[in-house]
Amino acid sequence: MLSSPNRTALSGKLPWLLSAALFFGAAASLRAAEDPASKAAYLKSVVPYLKAHCFECHDAKKAKAGLRLDQLGTDFLAGKTADTWHEVINSINAGEMPPEEVKKRPEAAQSFAVVEWVGKELKNAEKVARMAGGRVLSRRLNRDEYLNTVRDLLGLDENFVQTLREELSGDGKAEGFDRLGSALLFDGTQLSSYIKLGGRIAEKAIVESEAAPAAQKKVVEPEKEWRKGKDEHEVIQYQKDTIIPLGPQPSERKETGVEYLQPVTFSGKTEFGGFDGGNSLLRDISVPRDGYYRLRLQAGAFRGERGTPVRMRFVYLANTPLETTGEVEVKGTLDQPEVVELVAFLRTPPEGAKAGMRLQWNGFTDAIIQHPEMSAVTSKRNAAAGKVQKLAVAKAPPAEIDAARAEVERLIQEARAFAKKPGAVARVYNPDYDLAKIPRIFVDRVEFEGPIEKDWPPASHVALWPDGVKADPASLQAFFGRLLPRAFRRPVAAEEISRLAAVVEAGRKKFAMSEVAAVRYGLQTVLSSPEFLLLFEPSASGAPKRAITDYELANRLSYFLWSTMPDRELFQLAAAGKLRNALALQQQVRRMLADPKAREFAENFAGQWLHVRDFESVMPARDYKDYDAALRDAGAEEPLAFFEEVTRRNLSILSVLNSDFTMANERLAKFYGIDGVEGPDFRRVALKPAHHR
Repeated sequence: MLSSPNRTALSGKLPWLLSAALFFGAAASLRAAEDPASKAAYLKSVVPYLKAHCFECHDAKKAKAGLRLDQLGTDFLAGKTADTWHEVINSINAGEMPPEEVKKRPEAAQSFAVVEWVGKELKNAEKVARMAGGRVLSRRLNRDEYLNTVRDLLGLDENFVQTLREELSGDGKAEGFDRLGSALLFDGTQLSSYIKLGGRIAEKAIVESEAAPAAQKKVVEPEKEWRKGKDEHEVIQYQKDTIIPLGPQPSERKETGVEYLQPVTFSGKTEFGGFDGGNSLLRDISVPRDGYYRLRLQAGAFRGERGTPVRMRFVYLANTPLETTGEVEVKGTLDQPEVVELVAFLRTPPEGAKAGMRLQWNGFTDAIIQHPEMSAVTSKRNAAAGKVQKLAVAKAPPAEIDAARAEVERLIQEARAFAKKPGAVARVYNPDYDLAKIPRIFVDRVEFEGPIEKDWPPASHVALWPDGVKADPASLQAFFGRLLPRAFRRPVAAEEISRLAAVVEAGRKKFAMSEVAAVRYGLQTVLSSPEFLLLFEPSASGAPKRAITDYELANRLSYFLWSTMPDRELFQLAAAGKLRNALALQQQVRRMLADPKAREFAENFAGQWLHVRDFESVMPARDYKDYDAALRDAGAEEPLAFFEEVTRRNLSILSVLNSDFTMANERLAKFYGIDGVEGPDFRRVALKPAHHR
């Protein structure tokens, strides 16, 4: 712990945050009833109460129900003392003790004083026991910490690492957080899963092949997918023997591609819509395994008078937990299309499900509308049919139902008459638009390829074995000499390095493993070891309290603010013994908060403290039409961005309760009725009384 002078020096800088970072998991060492005020209350209120109302039945002579209160101590951490005191106040609260037939009941104020004292001491004892008198209890890494540590230790791809999440057991919670040792259980089943995961990670981190795995490719030429012949007529849904020419079409086939005037959508006027049905260009794609996939298009666009760039979007496995989207601006022209490319990490669909890739663009989705006369008849007919159904359900008089059915038939005949008019069509160009001035897009080739490797060999392999994998003794000593201090997050002994080198050698000799397989086996052993999986600050049994080491402080800081292992700078300061210096410590906290990894602090601390993780457990009713995925995501981001702003600027913690600003992007500001906010990025937005914070 910091000495008093150092704590005073820091008090005006990062008071609440630094205290939390340094002492998260720590507590005062004062034991129950040793506090002078508590001891005074015990002697004044509790002892006289016990003598007057309890000892007669619960002393050495009687000890009714096997309970002796004359020997009940005040050390709530000793034996079953806390349990016994808990039983005492339960009996007092229930009005069971002392029995009325034995003694006169004590006054309520006397009983309240005893119950209040015991309650405070129970809470204090629980806190002291949980926090181990200032020491952090040994605990395993929670899921976020494990995944982040694996990523940073080995330089693995973030998306690959996140695929491991579903294979890890869920984390328990204590005090509302998933980073306290009492909730993070560790058993044989979990160890088996860590060993299995360690093997997968080792295979990904260290590769054997000199060439990247081959990728599959699908090529689509839109003009060959364009099926104009089938779309010249459309069967009217409510009268199968009545056909009517479709009218204007949302796309036109060209010699080398297709030009699109209007995106197709089935949910009203939206920003993005599909290409002739939303899925025709990529309806047969395949995602055989998790990985990166490349979508490349030869396309051009005309943005029209609207001015907004024409953009293409893909949506993969829409409305599922694996949904992935990506957008790109189309910069080529209709006459001179250019190649645009998107690379995204896609997950394999659940068993039995199709890949489901949708390609969309942001044109005017109402450039072509239903013929007004046709639209009117259709709306009336649908309303009349709905009325028939309601009357039938309500068991209305037969004459009333027959009259409603007659109205439906009349409207069908009206639609049939319209369809027979010369020049009648189902849809027309929207008269509100000048067709020469609205956006268009041209696509003449679509390629989908993957899985692809962005770099080969992967960055993890290059970082671990820059000169190639070698399993000779000298190379293994050097390899584990570099790896273990970072993996175990402390200095390591020569014996530890030799022990891991021996594991690799045993794999080569006893199991005839190749060099790469044996080195992977050694890495798997490291990732499955307690030194990697657990956070602990070892002390000999019965040893006096000691100051934490610089390495232990580095771990506390890093896992609190970043939910991952210390970086190079923290390790260097710890090795030099400089991290506990007050100025250096303050500088490191500021540096760490400015780092992008501090996002983990917001998500894993504030996200649990403010229950942001639970936001999606309750969904608004469908009647709330304004609620969409963008608003859902913005609503969850707001408290996290706000917390980041408070910590980044070292604002008072009271800002959480009373501030004159919030964090918002355009979607959220629009929902709140705040003007002047544009774009998807969150920024500080001033609040006025009219905004009703």
